[in-house]
Amino acid sequence: MLTETQPLTAPQNPCTEFFFTVTPETRPEPLIRLLKQSWEYDPLTTLKLICYLRTLKPDTLSSNEGFYVAALWLHKNHPLTLACNLREFAGFGSLRDFSEILYRLVNEGENANAECNEKMAVARRAVCRYVQDPGYRFLHERVSDMFADLLRSDFETLKNGNVEELSFAARDCPSIDSSYDRHTLLCESIAKKVFPRESDPDYLGIEEVHYVYRVRSRLRKDVLAPLRSASEKEAQRKQKGDEDVSDCTLIFMKKAYQKMLKMKDDASKKRYYRNIMSMILKARSKLSNSVAVCDISDEMKETTRNVSISMGLLISELNSNASWKGTVYGFHESPELYKIKGNDLQSKVNFMKQIKCSDRVDIETILNQVLQVGVAQKLSKEKMVDRVFVFTNKDFRKALQNCWGWNYRAVWDNYQKFGYDQVPEVVFWNVEGFHECPPTVRAAIHNTIVTINGFSRSLFAFFLDKDAVWRSQEIKSITIAEDVMRITLSGKGYQNFAVLD
Repeated sequence: MLTETQPLTAPQNPCTEFFFTVTPETRPEPLIRLLKQSWEYDPLTTLKLICYLRTLKPDTLSSNEGFYVAALWLHKNHPLTLACNLREFAGFGSLRDFSEILYRLVNEGENANAECNEKMAVARRAVCRYVQDPGYRFLHERVSDMFADLLRSDFETLKNGNVEELSFAARDCPSIDSSYDRHTLLCESIAKKVFPRESDPDYLGIEEVHYVYRVRSRLRKDVLAPLRSASEKEAQRKQKGDEDVSDCTLIFMKKAYQKMLKMKDDASKKRYYRNIMSMILKARSKLSNSVAVCDISDEMKETTRNVSISMGLLISELNSNASWKGTVYGFHESPELYKIKGNDLQSKVNFMKQIKCSDRVDIETILNQVLQVGVAQKLSKEKMVDRVFVFTNKDFRKALQNCWGWNYRAVWDNYQKFGYDQVPEVVFWNVEGFHECPPTVRAAIHNTIVTINGFSRSLFAFFLDKDAVWRSQEIKSITIAEDVMRITLSGKGYQNFAVLD
């Protein structure tokens, strides 16, 4: 008999509603409404959720709009909390975020481009905001403190020849006379902290305007330029090593899927696939010992079918074992392992579309075939397939060919007989889900099967992120929506946030 925990319930508190509801496409008005409700319920969790927003999409200003809206709300309502958690926020995003936040605060209610050629007017507005707004001034000082500390440390690191230990401070610091610099005067503040008057006798006794001119120029020539050059060379070296050795598959898949996205005419589909890819690429270590079972039936929606194809191709490329690399199972009552054919991405996609599928799938047969390969190759436990993803649009119970609860015992006995103390986990993902229900998660068969109905970015990131909970004791605890949020926000990076006002 199939045994399972209770299904994941719908969100019961404002924080969980924020977690599951807000996406990078959420408009500012509903985002702020949910943000207020969440903060009133649990300020610390909400602070972590604002940071979590920064992880949902790639590093572009347009895609991070939700995070900036939330950060500005935080500054207006809890300025001390934002200013004193900068380093924690930087761990999830980019130091550029703080230049963007300052820029938006200075130009709030103004047309930032209207006076682009009137440098004096722009500088005057920046000075007025700094002088007249103590909250902005405190944030400005904390941002410049952080940049100055990192740049000084990086400069010493560079002198010692430890290029690989450089931070991204030089890369993310506004360039002298850039738009960020002109609108915030941030470089002046950073330069004065990197080169205070007492650091050089030549600075003593000269007028402020000349001192500022000298240290800004010195910041550009003596600090930013060499650090950026060294960082760029180190990045190129690492990229070359990745291409030559460990990350060639990942780089190939990323580029290949970017090409696939360009083939789509529907802009919403492009965004959809980009979101999937950005989260999957964070999870490559979780996919290296996985195999995929793909349902590519004609009656499926095009979006669902494309997701199944994309996931199957990705997982097949990231598998580290030669026996499984480049292979995928068809969703079938008599499942067959296909070696994906094709010299380029489009030909592989075309091959995937020809895979034979049926209304039911025999998971027992797939697990037994995995065992046969492991035994034949004498694979260690560490190199054995540890996860089987099933992507479909069908309900878990109706799609099983056999009585899973009964046959699982036989599968378990087979694995034990050959020295494997764990059966691969099965993630049965109904990507399409049920329209009348919220996304749900269930841990079944002693937590060896996880069924997912529906798609949400939060659930996807939760199951594939490096901190995801594949350990059975933690999966067992997932009984309500709050548990998904709780475990997602339990990573080390979230532990040092503090609410101060």
